[in-house]
Amino acid sequence: MSFEARKYLNPEASTIVEEGCVLDVVRELPQPLILIDKAVSENPSVRELLDNKGAAGIVFFQCDEHLKSIADYAQNCSIIPDLPYESVVVIGSGVLLNFAYYFLADKYQQQLQDGTLKVVVAPTNTMAIADVAIGSLGLMNDNFQKNAVRKYCDPDIVLLDKALFMASPLSQQADGCVEVLKHALMQDEGAIEQAARAFLRLEKNPETLYRLAHQGLQQKSLIQDVFLTTERKDTSILLSYGHLVAHAIEEQSGFAVPHSSAVFVGLLCDLLLMGHEEMAQKLMQLAQGSALQETINHAVTVALQCDLDALTPQKHKFRDGNNFRVVALSKLGQFSDLEAPIAFKIVTPQEYADAIQQVAEGLAPASLESNHAAAHRPQNKA
Repeated sequence: MSFEARKYLNPEASTIVEEGCVLDVVRELPQPLILIDKAVSENPSVRELLDNKGAAGIVFFQCDEHLKSIADYAQNCSIIPDLPYESVVVIGSGVLLNFAYYFLADKYQQQLQDGTLKVVVAPTNTMAIADVAIGSLGLMNDNFQKNAVRKYCDPDIVLLDKALFMASPLSQQADGCVEVLKHALMQDEGAIEQAARAFLRLEKNPETLYRLAHQGLQQKSLIQDVFLTTERKDTSILLSYGHLVAHAIEEQSGFAVPHSSAVFVGLLCDLLLMGHEEMAQKLMQLAQGSALQETINHAVTVALQCDLDALTPQKHKFRDGNNFRVVALSKLGQFSDLEAPIAFKIVTPQEYADAIQQVAEGLAPASLESNHAAAHRPQNKA
């Protein structure tokens, strides 16, 4: 291809193309299948794609959690032309990327392995860029169990088309900054507050949001490189920091609570469990009065109803028998040696319930039913 690209540390990792143009890429690919998020269907670049006579097929998807439902998988696949493809281009949100990765690994595993099928993704918002584009499984939900079914597929190229990002609504630019916040808590203390402010809509400059999305992608790539180049496969657990409570909230609500707000609550819980009360309080103060306060409060209310013990399978990566493991961040933003052993703190279901209660009281004690937790706290099994 004619555009400049740079690899991250590992040659097996995806190529990241910065300041690329999706139109230029599609023109150079032989008869690609193009999967597009309906949310960007009116984007000028996407509209021009519709006139591309060289595409083998162009399919639009409504991208919400229903697209990730394994129960609807066969029906969603049925609208994709069943043809042999040399290349696939995916343009859209993290939900579409998850579906596409699962579909490609399911239908074209051999071609992916022998390199005869090239996969190019153009993530259009922060969540897709920072959290899904690379190092991601094709994750599907099964009967309200979050990411219960999975297949692995990393793209050959991740194309960062700034015009696509800038055309997305503020909500999509900002939501994924919670994943940037996750990485900042582990790898970059100086970016913690800015990532939190961006997620909470306190920072609305699109240039800043785009830079944060790119930063999140870089930080995730460092973890992915360790995953690919060493025997340390447990590094992937870092990508789920704060997500134990988050996934429980999503499942408890039937995915009515947005993933981003659920993750924010989960991060607060994990910070409190590791004794980082000052940072947790700072983040909760930022949330109070923000545009997301009501949504976050609802996520906490759902969390108070969760029975983590019942919602978390025994083989879950955060399980330790009847208890749970929390990544032990002794110092925020300084987990730079990704090849070092990962330390965990073992916490009981009761301790997690107490942390959720503490978040409820710290965010909006007047608006949350703080006494609701006592009736729903799981009992620690002896």
